[in-house]
Amino acid sequence: MAKKSTSDKQAQITIPDFVDVDPAAVTAAKDSLKGAGGWSIPKSAKEGNKDKKGGRHFRWQEVVTIQNAYRAVAKSGLMDVTLVVKSRPGSPNEGRNEFIHLYINAQLLAGAVKDKAIIEKHGNMNNQSIGTIATLAEATGLMPKTGGFKASLLNLLFPSKGQPGAKSPLDGKTLLVNVHAQVTMKTVTSTNPTTGEITTDEQEDTRMQADSFLPEIPVVDEDEDDDEDEDEDEDEE
Repeated sequence: MAKKSTSDKQAQITIPDFVDVDPAAVTAAKDSLKGAGGWSIPKSAKEGNKDKKGGRHFRWQEVVTIQNAYRAVAKSGLMDVTLVVKSRPGSPNEGRNEFIHLYINAQLLAGAVKDKAIIEKHGNMNNQSIGTIATLAEATGLMPKTGGFKASLLNLLFPSKGQPGAKSPLDGKTLLVNVHAQVTMKTVTSTNPTTGEITTDEQEDTRMQADSFLPEIPVVDEDEDDDEDEDEDEDEE
């Protein structure tokens, strides 16, 4: 039986049609083009002690505007709470975008996990993520007076990724991020497609995360400073 020609195989490929793209998705896509490349560790970052595995830790602050906020599912099955942020002018990574991820074991959060190994593995992770979300809500004025979170509020703050027409009340908010970068070494294995030779190489792996959020530091006008100084002088007299 004769083999089908390359042109015959190409003719069998179905070319998909486009689907509707809602305005929110278009805006998010356009924002992703601006400042692509992610953050880098600035020279001004403070380096802490190395961890037990030799990982290096750096911390600094960025003033950012939230471009998009949503939740999805990571390959591990964990809930992936994501913030797409853009550094404001004057910040170390001015004009650049970064994806901030917070991971949550949803079943553990709901109290449905009894396995001690999973509780031990993901308990602290859940606490850190919820704590960081709490600082985010406080920094943006969206923290409930009760001090707790209703599921409906969290779902509103972080709508499902790709949900048509969904817009988080966090979008467009400006705040300060306490950034934590962890730098570790990882082994990368590659195969030469021509010779089949397998090589390994040690490369740096940098992971960015948010330790917490704070309200944006207000800029005080110099004239206001002068007025305050004059008032203080009058009070002293």
